[in-house]
Parts: sequence; structure tokens; C-alpha cells
Amino acid sequence: MHADPAAWDALMTWCAQLTGEFIALQVRAGASAAQLFDSWAGALSRADYVRHVQPHSAAALAMVDDLDVPTIHFGVGTGELLVDMGAAGADVVGV
Repeated sequence: MHADPAAWDALMTWCAQLTGEFIALQVRAGASAAQLFDSWAGALSRADYVRHVQPHSAAALAMVDDLDVPTIHFGVGTGELLVDMGAAGADVVGV
């Protein structure tokens, strides 16, 4: 992420696309809500999260915007990131 930001961005762009598609498929198969779970976000500083992760979380969540289900963004150890996680576009941020 720090040593090769371009490689990180390419990897996260791919992950966001894949994750967003997977969440959308779950909703199309009958899920009544969509959740993006980030188990490592809490290991990041707020600046690193906002710069290197939040845009990709937003991209994944955007892939279910038109499916009319509530969206949840949940992370582990993310107390200092809750506002920024909310800014990624979910309806609810898990605490």
C-alpha cells in the first residue's frame, strides 16, 4: 500500500469489483440486506483508510445501490473510522 500505491490501487480495484458483484448476486438471490465486512480496516490509520481503502469500499457498496436493499458497512476495531466508513455510502455502519 505504501511501497507501491499503484499496485495496491489495482489490487483493491479488482477486489472492490469482485466483492461488489458478489454482494449484488447475494441480493439478487434473495438476501434482504447487503453487508460489506472489512476485518482489517481497524489496523489502518484514519488517513490510510481514507486514502487507500474508503474509495474501494464505496465502489463495492455502489454496486448494490440500485437493488433497493439496506446496506451495512462493518469493520473490526474501527471506532476511529466510523464516520469515514459511513461516508463510503452504506445506510448503516456496524459498531
